[in-house]
Amino acid sequence: MVKAKKFIEKLLHLKGEPDHDEDAIHSEAEVLTRVPKKVPGLVQRIQENDPSLTSVRLRCRAKEAKDLAGALRHNHTVTALDLYHNFLGIEGVQVLADSLRHNTTVSGLNLGDNNIGPLGMMALARALQSNRTISFLGLTWDKIGAGGARSLAAVLRANRTITDLVLQVNNIGPEGAAALAGALPHNSVLARLDLYGNHIKTEGAKALAVALEENRSIVNLDLRYNDIDSEGAKSLARAYSRSNIAHLDLRGNDIGEEGAEAFANAIMNNPQKICLGVEDVAIAKERLDMPHYVGDELQVICNLKGFFFLA
Repeated sequence: MVKAKKFIEKLLHLKGEPDHDEDAIHSEAEVLTRVPKKVPGLVQRIQENDPSLTSVRLRCRAKEAKDLAGALRHNHTVTALDLYHNFLGIEGVQVLADSLRHNTTVSGLNLGDNNIGPLGMMALARALQSNRTISFLGLTWDKIGAGGARSLAAVLRANRTITDLVLQVNNIGPEGAAALAGALPHNSVLARLDLYGNHIKTEGAKALAVALEENRSIVNLDLRYNDIDSEGAKSLARAYSRSNIAHLDLRGNDIGEEGAEAFANAIMNNPQKICLGVEDVAIAKERLDMPHYVGDELQVICNLKGFFFLA
């Protein structure tokens, strides 16, 4: 216990707010490769099924995306495709989505910052209904809104391959969160759901909490900066203690003392879990004095904005 407390004090100088640069916001899975490729030469290599070409990061526009989509349709070597920050829009995403109906090798797809909107998400969702290989899907900053979330929810109800879904900053709101929540009890493979910065508010948090009590696949949930208050946090704390979630991030939400205490109690009942981002360090430190935390197997990391428990 003394060791754990000293570790906390050592880390109290850290700041809790996440960085907002591109590399910090996107997971390693999203950054498939950092070297942009020239479109014509790359398309030819894809068409020829170049065995050395497995991961691709490409800067292109809608017209070039059409050539790329045609090449990908029957390609058997590319497994990771990063089209982040291309502004493909609806037209570009539609042609790409059509190729994904036929492609059987791409498992990692990053379409972040492409301004696909609800209609683009609808086209992509139709392709995902028949695609059986994509496991990572990155859609950060794509303006899909609640309508796009509803299209994606329809996919998640039946999809058996997507395990990692990143929807940061898409303004899905409470309505979109509720749509996704409705799909989760029917999904048995999604392990990570990232809803950073979507303004789901307390209503969306409560909808997710209800769904998480039935879902058994999600182990990592990111709800940073979502306007969640203490009532939403209390609902999530109950779900946390009854679900398989191992890592929950609530930084940037005004969960207050009541919300923090609800999580502290949930953690005491489930000390084997990780809880990241409860926003009251004083309560955390106070709880560490309790006998539940005796034992060298418990490590505690704490900073000015959050803490997590790892056994």
